[in-house]
Amino acid sequence: MDIEIIAKKLRPLPWRKIAIAVGASFLTATVASTIVAFFLAPRSPEQILGPKPAAPVVSVPEPTITLTETVVEAILKRNIFNSEGKAEDGKGQARGGDQMQLTDLPIHVLGIIYGGDPYTGIALVENSTKKTANSFLVGDQIEADATLEKIEIDRLILLRGDGRREIAVLERQDIVRSTRKKGKGKAKGGEAGEDRGYATEAAPDKFSEPGFDRKGGNVEMSLDYKNKLLTTDFAQVLQDAKASPNVVDGELKGFRLDRIRNDSIYQKAGLQNGDVVEEINGIPLSDTAQAIKLLQSLRNEPDIEIRFSRGGAKQNLNMKVK
Repeated sequence: MDIEIIAKKLRPLPWRKIAIAVGASFLTATVASTIVAFFLAPRSPEQILGPKPAAPVVSVPEPTITLTETVVEAILKRNIFNSEGKAEDGKGQARGGDQMQLTDLPIHVLGIIYGGDPYTGIALVENSTKKTANSFLVGDQIEADATLEKIEIDRLILLRGDGRREIAVLERQDIVRSTRKKGKGKAKGGEAGEDRGYATEAAPDKFSEPGFDRKGGNVEMSLDYKNKLLTTDFAQVLQDAKASPNVVDGELKGFRLDRIRNDSIYQKAGLQNGDVVEEINGIPLSDTAQAIKLLQSLRNEPDIEIRFSRGGAKQNLNMKVK
């Protein structure tokens, strides 16, 4: 067939539209095949999830020596964690780097009320030679050449006349429990160390014994009775009840009394388990150290007013020393 004849027959056709249609068909087929291949062709996890992020580089410094062999040896020798199952026996008792010796004075520490720091507190000390017991504050003279310098949780720091510092350690005394069977009646006059049991009933409305008389919320006691509580009976007073901080909304609001023992001064005064002592002589008990300082200042006060809460109700206990 002649080429010119063929060209004449094809010239009238719409070539531009045909080219656009063919191009669009090719593009559509390419996209469709790519999508089908993406879902059907097998791929590695790296292709699915993409390349893994580079792992962070952590630089670990070389170990350095922080304790010398001499220091380590000293720590092991002190055996502060009792890792060897025994404690060294010696007069020197180190704490905070000190090397103070146990005092050779004829005294025994029977009780300590710790006030939160070494300068507030009360200590009951017995003189084994004179057979007497007295309570002391920081700054008091315990012996002729010994002044009480600090009161710690379980020991006293003494300053001797020659400038030496010594320690007197609180003696741990086990409570000797009676072997007799507990009676069902009301306990009367328990001896020191005897298990009188905890008070489970409400305190009586009134109580009276030589040197002490209470009617309702009013108490009168003799000076000798008060001094006996602060000296010879002081250790027993510390053991006859438990005072726990009463915290309300994160703030100290007095002290809660629990484990009050039968025939104790607390029961005689009309206090009961669960009572919360909130104020003494109008001063709120909102800080432990402040409470100890307050107790110290009240030692010579003839009149003491205790405000406490019982079951949400406020009550007063008025004590007068004659």
